[in-house]
Amino acid sequence: MLSARKLKTLSSSYQVIIFILLLLFWFVMTLLFIINYQDKFFTLVSRHRDVFLNQNQELLKGKVLKGSFYATQDNMGIVSILFNSHNHIVYDTVRFRIKEKNSKQWYYESDYNTAAFFGLPLYPLGFPKINNSQGKEYYFELESISGTSTNYVSISTRYPQLESKYVFSHESIQEDKQRLTVYTIKKLFNLIQDRNVLFTFFVNLIPLIFYILFIYIDSEIHFYRYIKHSKYKDVFLKLIQRISSGLHEKMNQKRKQIKNKRPLYLYEILLPFLTYMLILWDIFFITKIIGIIVSILSVMSVIVFNTLSISYKITLVIVLVLLAILPFAILFEMEMVAQKLGMWAYIMLALMVIIYFSNVFDKSMNETKTS
Repeated sequence: MLSARKLKTLSSSYQVIIFILLLLFWFVMTLLFIINYQDKFFTLVSRHRDVFLNQNQELLKGKVLKGSFYATQDNMGIVSILFNSHNHIVYDTVRFRIKEKNSKQWYYESDYNTAAFFGLPLYPLGFPKINNSQGKEYYFELESISGTSTNYVSISTRYPQLESKYVFSHESIQEDKQRLTVYTIKKLFNLIQDRNVLFTFFVNLIPLIFYILFIYIDSEIHFYRYIKHSKYKDVFLKLIQRISSGLHEKMNQKRKQIKNKRPLYLYEILLPFLTYMLILWDIFFITKIIGIIVSILSVMSVIVFNTLSISYKITLVIVLVLLAILPFAILFEMEMVAQKLGMWAYIMLALMVIIYFSNVFDKSMNETKTS
């Protein structure tokens, strides 16, 4: 029998372990996002607003949008523009050309298929790297080849309308420690100014914040002490006993499944885990809504809820988590992520209603049979 002091020490140890695991989760998930992010470690980004000279920024056939910006670093090799496809795929060709202002010849010119713009927050227009670009003003043009009043792209009014990217080689940065230090500081400032990185940073931090709040509230309210002196002590104890006995029975079942090497155990663990991981992958890493993926994941969710008899209350928790993240997506102007969060919250809510009424129907049928 463990003493009260040992129980308190054991509880504190578990709290520290959970805190460290959640901290590692935040660090690893954020680091993985940054590593896999489109702007690699050896790329610096400058964000620009009000770069276009035209007031009307719709790209119709023969129309040319003009703009200019100042390069903030050397080695400029990419210009990313925030196009607006108006929620559908546009079949047009846009011609992009760029040069140093007042130069007589265009430095680079290329055509791009506008169908590729759909779903991307900023479309990268690459060109041969300009080594001595810092401090110089660059002029560019965008021309539509076949845009019509019902089939055209425009420039989004949201910030940033344009990003200029500067690509550095591994060798040039590591030539001396001072250059590496300066570049690292610049890169950190780049990441801090990036809304996608900040959004991922805060979302991955939510589990840790909730856990810290729970620990704080628990230490202030002293749940166990409150239960002990509450007039509803017997109700609380019966509830805890019921939960613990149910968990104990489930743990025994899992032990038997492992012992008998039944594949059902792996099925019950891996299927929900795979389904929820794929849903998170669809929300945060796929930049457009793809019907076939949504359909497959919806069917997988139905299978998970139906075959594993998951309570509608668990579904409600999932919906609340998605809705809790939604304001952050709106705050950081991540429209596609916000749309997908709302979409999956709606799908889960629909499943919750179906599960609830299914349980009510089954219960009424059983009562009818017994009577």
